[in-house]
Amino acid sequence: MKNLNILKNIFRKSFQIDLDDKYCYPNDKEFVMADSRIIKIEIERYCAKNNQTVAFLTNEKPIIFLLNGKEKYTASLKMGYGRYNQGYHIHCLELLD
Repeated sequence: MKNLNILKNIFRKSFQIDLDDKYCYPNDKEFVMADSRIIKIEIERYCAKNNQTVAFLTNEKPIIFLLNGKEKYTASLKMGYGRYNQGYHIHCLELLD
């Protein structure tokens, strides 16, 4: 049974949402750390662009939401390091019941 739970955690769905530059790059002079309100706005914008519905279950961190009325996700800020993209983004991870 323990192996089944490990496999479920491995195959959880996730996606990331890029932020506007002023919320993304901490070395920028105009940098502002994204709060819960900004995270919710960016999730709503992402869902509207991709023809998906979103319903928020919590308003504060950790932000939990339903995507298309079925899948439950949690959203958090993550710092991404890469060759061309270094900055904050919203990481959305599926919650399994």
